[in-house]
Amino acid sequence: MHRVFKCTGSVYLAKTSDVEPGESTEYADEGTAAHAVFHRAWLLGVEPSTMLGSAVNGFTVDQSMVEGAEEILQVVEKECERLGVGPEAVTMERYIQHPSDPDRGGTPDILIRSETHLSVVDYKYGMGIFVDVIGNSQILEYAVLAHEEKSVPLENQLETRLTVVQPRLKSHFYGTVREWDLPEGYLKAFNTRVLDRQEKVENEDIDFEVGSHCWKCPVQLHCGPMQETTMDMAAAFSGAMTPQKAGQILDSEMAIKDYINNVRDWELRRLKSGGNPVRFTLKDKRSTRKFTVSEEELCEAAQEMGVDEASLYKKVLKTPNQLTKVLGKEFVEAKSSSQSSGSKLVPLSEVPEDSGRSAKDVFAGVEADFGEGSN
Repeated sequence: MHRVFKCTGSVYLAKTSDVEPGESTEYADEGTAAHAVFHRAWLLGVEPSTMLGSAVNGFTVDQSMVEGAEEILQVVEKECERLGVGPEAVTMERYIQHPSDPDRGGTPDILIRSETHLSVVDYKYGMGIFVDVIGNSQILEYAVLAHEEKSVPLENQLETRLTVVQPRLKSHFYGTVREWDLPEGYLKAFNTRVLDRQEKVENEDIDFEVGSHCWKCPVQLHCGPMQETTMDMAAAFSGAMTPQKAGQILDSEMAIKDYINNVRDWELRRLKSGGNPVRFTLKDKRSTRKFTVSEEELCEAAQEMGVDEASLYKKVLKTPNQLTKVLGKEFVEAKSSSQSSGSKLVPLSEVPEDSGRSAKDVFAGVEADFGEGSN
């Protein structure tokens, strides 16, 4: 849904293009496996840790998956307690179809309902992109579908909370769990925008806007504005750099990177299928040696040569952060000092106004903007 509001053209092209859907990636498959871990734990009523080391959807459940499942389940339990409902009010991974619009549907990770409240929880296991809950079009659409499914008029919007859980983004300022209580009337205004966009698509009144949303578009390689933006970005390096120019280039960074990656993947698939090399050709990656015998056999063979087994291993001291769990915070702080590794560039919107204020305080009283191009 996100690209619907940013670029009507991508939706139109997705419906009319003969481009094949994107292939499944290892990261996407890993995310599916992580979802399955918390899903099974909830349905079976077991601790996620009981699945540690087992195979789920072709992946071995590691500690990170276990911790992620534990966190998302804690969120679900907390929301059930807040709404005063039991497990029967929770649905997971269930597709919802809009009753009067076959083009609209989706599969929310978790829905929790009561007579007066709705809670939509989205689980993002990946470590890549920070997913903001404020104005998140995908989760807002789930909330609309949940209302429509139960024939609750959007004019009578339930008290709705959206939650994003990203357990592996521990270093982000806003943390791993982010909540947003929707202002009254928000869903109706959101739905109006959806209908407006749909009408534009049907009338082929297409507009384009390049941005970080482009990675979701299945037809980047055919997008004229994307190609023009790429060229404009390259041209921007000529002449004196200004803060405005730097901001414009950095704003397009993610979209351009994804576009280039898609082009590279397209050319790689072409060459692998027997296409003739033009400017690039295939080259084998550097091989990585792996022992064909077990660790025990290797050590025994080395000892027979008179080599000490200890010399086959490399041991290093753990970092202060790692040793905190072993020695305690007070001990580590007394024996170490913090050193900054330098500064990093972040969008202005991610810089907190006051580190003592919560995200809810920061956004309190902010009015929603449903103008063209807003999120």
